[in-house]
Amino acid sequence: MPNIRKRKTDRGVPLPLLQRASNEVQEGKSVRAVAKSHDICHVTMYRFHKKRLRLESQGSKSPQRVGYWTQKVFSTEQEMLLRDYLMEAADLYYGLSSKEVGLHN
Repeated sequence: MPNIRKRKTDRGVPLPLLQRASNEVQEGKSVRAVAKSHDICHVTMYRFHKKRLRLESQGSKSPQRVGYWTQKVFSTEQEMLLRDYLMEAADLYYGLSSKEVGLHN
């Protein structure tokens, strides 16, 4: 029952490439020039560099996250409990529709 999302595209910029480009910006090069040389969108480059500077000023040493991600609503254990409950309800002829469960879009 847990949803395992498969990526359909390969868009996004890898973290090591953004870090190398951000280092060049810190050396004094312009964001647009660095972004163009690395074939990165200049807005993406600017946002990454700004976030990196903010995290460094706060003393954070953990690498920042990049790309697209989704937030899980239920943990795997909670999904299993919900699945078991719905299966038990269906066995007792009290099956709930997807609308009642909230699975419809």
